[in-house]
Amino acid sequence: AKIDGKWKNADIKHLNITGWRTSSDYHIKIYTTPEARHKGVWDNSKYRLEVSYGSPITVEEPYVRIEGIQIYLNHNESESAGIMLNVSEYSDTRISHNLIKGTGKSMGKGSAGVASFTNTGYSSVYKLFNNIIYDFSSGESVSGVKTQFGTWYIYNNTFYNNTYAIYNPISDNDKVNVKNNLAQKCKDCFVG
Repeated sequence: AKIDGKWKNADIKHLNITGWRTSSDYHIKIYTTPEARHKGVWDNSKYRLEVSYGSPITVEEPYVRIEGIQIYLNHNESESAGIMLNVSEYSDTRISHNLIKGTGKSMGKGSAGVASFTNTGYSSVYKLFNNIIYDFSSGESVSGVKTQFGTWYIYNNTFYNNTYAIYNPISDNDKVNVKNNLAQKCKDCFVG
């Protein structure tokens, strides 16, 4: 799904990625072209997904790539995420080059920039790299990334003004690999 062109208004419709048959050879890729992509800072003239309830993107398919999107979680509901990973089988999910932001105030309990709440043991693999995740702060268990369930590779991301940059509340079914991330202005940057 190629997102192209100039954007004056935000996209406000939730995206639920479900109902597809995917594999390692046939994955779903959602990405912006250079004309629609941010340049590392929030830009209201580029493509952006802004929602005032729920999770902007929910991934329920095992092979998905999300690249170069601006996502704004503009509410304080509990257990919401900019990108919610609800994959119930083996997965290879890659999230890269995105800007994901929260409100920066009074976020709902358990909110995150990226989170998984579905227990697949170690079989799900999540790769997050070159993202900027910020303003997930001022709430209980609020984080840039919540690494519940699966094997995580979190490389070269920037986290700013999050209660927790990377939060691992349950370590029994997780393997978390973290390299070369920058985390500033957080209550406790790396937990678990």
